[in-house]
Amino acid sequence: MNKLREQVEKFYRELWDAHNKTAMPAVLHEDFTFRGSLGQEKRGHKGFAEYVDMVHQALGEYRCVIEDLVVEEPKVFARMSFSGMHKGDFMGFAPTGQRVTWSGSALFTFVGEKVSDVWVLGDLKALEQQLKQNQMQPAYVIGNVTVTNDDKWSEYRSKVGATLAPWGGELVFRGSKSAVLGGEHQHSDNVVIRFPNMQAVNNWFGSDAYQALIPLRMQAANIDLISYQADN
Repeated sequence: MNKLREQVEKFYRELWDAHNKTAMPAVLHEDFTFRGSLGQEKRGHKGFAEYVDMVHQALGEYRCVIEDLVVEEPKVFARMSFSGMHKGDFMGFAPTGQRVTWSGSALFTFVGEKVSDVWVLGDLKALEQQLKQNQMQPAYVIGNVTVTNDDKWSEYRSKVGATLAPWGGELVFRGSKSAVLGGEHQHSDNVVIRFPNMQAVNNWFGSDAYQALIPLRMQAANIDLISYQADN
């Protein structure tokens, strides 16, 4: 296999997918320069490492897929697709837990057998559209409940609504178990709450107002509380 091709594949497999920064000296020239698909420019191993860290902090399970590769020494051209789970602030958008995917093209320049420069152009318009759409997808919190103290449960119910309002949360359903039609379900009651998006769920659950109610909730009932992101 051509050595330049091997280095490009290692660049994505080790430095990006595996997030293995110790492999940089074997792949990158000491005066390496980089322009990423998100538009940022970095210089040197340290600058590039900061960019890689930033992307991995924002996107879980981040992957780079080489769709096509053309070698014409001392340059290599790669047609790429990039993807990850949106878990942190990214391009000004709060995390939703949804997967985003975008395309890009990368031009590699080599000095000897090491990458001296990478210039990447990404389809940021398509990426931004995905991020916007994901922000508009509703999210749900489902509580499977078995009440252990009626008085404290009534107190909890009277207070929890005020914690939902600042984050756009609204009660969709509250009811008691009638029959289990399949599988097993040990709890007696269920609650479904809808939020504008997953970030609103996280903001509500982490808010001081709701965190202050958790001790009361634990005294009132046994609850399995689960959040869900609506599919496209």
